[in-house]
Parts: sequence; structure tokens; C-alpha cells
Amino acid sequence: MERKLLRILCFVAGILINSFGIAFITKAALGTSPISSLPYVLSQRFTLTLGQFTFIMNTGFIVAQIVLLGREFEKRQILQIGVNIVFSWFIDVSMKILQGFVPEEGAA
Repeated sequence: MERKLLRILCFVAGILINSFGIAFITKAALGTSPISSLPYVLSQRFTLTLGQFTFIMNTGFIVAQIVLLGREFEKRQILQIGVNIVFSWFIDVSMKILQGFVPEEGAA
């Protein structure tokens, strides 16, 4: 049981680090990853946030996975939606944390 709890905590920590990394690289004006570029562009045009658009896009991927796999889709894979919620929510939390972060061009 302890080992399982440790694995879950490590998994959640990985999700949080990954989502913070997405927010950080975006706020640092270093660009975005290809998978985050569509949600980022949409969040610049519409009122939904980067995390909300990420949730919508990833949910679309999950639905596509269900359709493509059909009967081979394992019911436990529906837990991806929970992970998607945490991931997307923490992207928004990270963007709020980094709200005051404005990169400056360094002197060379």
C-alpha cells in the first residue's frame, strides 16, 4: 500500500512539474511546445484560459481514443479525464503564479 501511495504521489508531482513547465516556458517567451500551441493561441483570442483550452483539446483526444479503440478501450482508461482535470487546472494555477513574471533581454 505504501508503495502504491508513493507511486501516486510521484505521478501527481510529475503532472504538476510538467504543467508548471508549460506555463513557465510560455511566460518566459521561449515559445510553446507543439501540443500546447493551439490552446495557447486560442487563449490569446478568446476568454477561456490556456488550461481550459488544454482540457478541451485533451478531452477531444480521449474521446478520439475511445472511438478508435472501440471495444478494446479499457474502462480504467477513463481515469485519464481526472488526470486531464488536474493537469489543466495546474497550468492555470501556474500561469497565475507566474503572472508578474516578465522576461527581460539580458545584457551580453
